[in-house]
Amino acid sequence: MDAYRCWRCGAPQPAAPPVYATGRCVHCGAGLAMPPVTRWRWFAHRPSGVPAPTAPTRPRTYAGPPRYPATPRWGFVPSVWRSAAPVTPARTVAAPVRDLRSVVVLARATAVVGVIAAASEAFRYLLMVRGRTAVLPVDQVRWSDALVLSSGWAVVLMALATAFALIPAIGRTDAWARQRLVLRPTRSPARRLLWLLVPGVNLYGAGAVVAEIDATLRMPLPVVPVRPAPDRMRWRAGRLPDLGRPVRTDVVALDPDPGAAGKQVPTDPPAPVHRAPGRLIGWWWAAWSLSGLLAGAAAAWSLHPGSLQSRANLVELHVVIDLLAAAVALLTALVARSWVGLMDPPAVEWPVGWTPAPPARPIQIPIPTSDQAIGRAPSPRPTTESFNATSPLVTTQSTE
Repeated sequence: MDAYRCWRCGAPQPAAPPVYATGRCVHCGAGLAMPPVTRWRWFAHRPSGVPAPTAPTRPRTYAGPPRYPATPRWGFVPSVWRSAAPVTPARTVAAPVRDLRSVVVLARATAVVGVIAAASEAFRYLLMVRGRTAVLPVDQVRWSDALVLSSGWAVVLMALATAFALIPAIGRTDAWARQRLVLRPTRSPARRLLWLLVPGVNLYGAGAVVAEIDATLRMPLPVVPVRPAPDRMRWRAGRLPDLGRPVRTDVVALDPDPGAAGKQVPTDPPAPVHRAPGRLIGWWWAAWSLSGLLAGAAAAWSLHPGSLQSRANLVELHVVIDLLAAAVALLTALVARSWVGLMDPPAVEWPVGWTPAPPARPIQIPIPTSDQAIGRAPSPRPTTESFNATSPLVTTQSTE
C-alpha cells in the first residue's frame, strides 16, 4: 500500500500520529485531508493450560478461642507422640568409694613422711646449735644431710601421688553428688582443674571446690510429697476417695478441714536450701592456705639465705612447713573418709536368733458390748477376772 502523499509537494507522509494530529504536511506544512484511520486495540489472552491466579485474600484477625454451643463430642487421638530420634540415656556415675579409700591410704602415708621430714629438720637445727660451741662428728652431719634430703623428696613424691589420686576422685565425687540431687554442675571440668592446680589460685579455689562438694553431699534427698492411701469410706464425709498421686505442695494444698471438700488454698513458696559444708572443711582449708603461703615464703627465702642465723631460721621454717604438710595430709584423709561415710554409710546389723521374753502376766483385752460399741455406755475397766458368758473381758496367755 502506497503512503499518503501531500497534494502540494507530493512528499510521502509517515503513517504516524503526529501527522493526523496536526493535519499538515511534514515538509511544506500544507493542510491535509484526514483519511480514514483504522485503530487497533491489543488484548492479552492467557495461554491454554495455565490456571487463572487466585485473588489475594485479606489475612484474618484472631477472634479469640473457639466457642461451642454445647460440649464437643470429639477429642484427640488416644496415642503418645514420641520423638523419632533415639534419646541417649544419661550416663550413670558410680560412687567413687574405692578411689577415696585409696586417697585415705596415700594421705596417711604422706602425713607419716611429713612428720619424719619435720623430725629430720629439727635434728639438723639441733646440730647447728651444737656446732656453735663444739666440733660436730662427720658421721652425724652426713646422716643428717642424707635424712633431710631423702625425707624432703619423699614428702614431695607422696604429696604428688596423693594429689594425682585426689583430683580425679574430686571430679567423680562432684558428679555423683549432683547426680543424686539432680543438680547442674556449677563449673566445667577444665575450670575445676584450673582452680585446683594453678599455684596461688588453688589456695582459694581448692577450698571452694572441696567445700561445695562437701555441702552437696550433706544435702538431703528431695522428698516428693505423696498423698496417703485412699480411704474408701471418706465419701460419707463429703470427700471423694483419693488416688494416691503426688501433690505439688509448692502450688496448692488441700484444706485440712473435712467440711471444705475440694477447697484449695495457696501455700508459701518453698524456702531456699542453704548448703553448708562441715566444720572439718574449714580446718582443712585454713591449713591448706597457711601451708601454701609458708611454702612460697620459704622458696623465696631460700634464693637469698643470707647469714648463718638466717639459715637457721630457714631450717625452723622448714620444720613448721613439714608439720603443716603432715596436718594437711591428715585432714585430707579425714575429709575423704567422711565422704566415704556419706556415700556408703555403714549398714546397721540387727541381732538375730533371739526371741522376746513372754509377758509376766496375762494380757487383758476388753471386749465392748453392743451398747458400748455404738457409744451408749462407758468403756469397762480392765480386770483380772476370768472369761465367762457374762464377763466383757477375755484373758489370753502368750504362747511364746
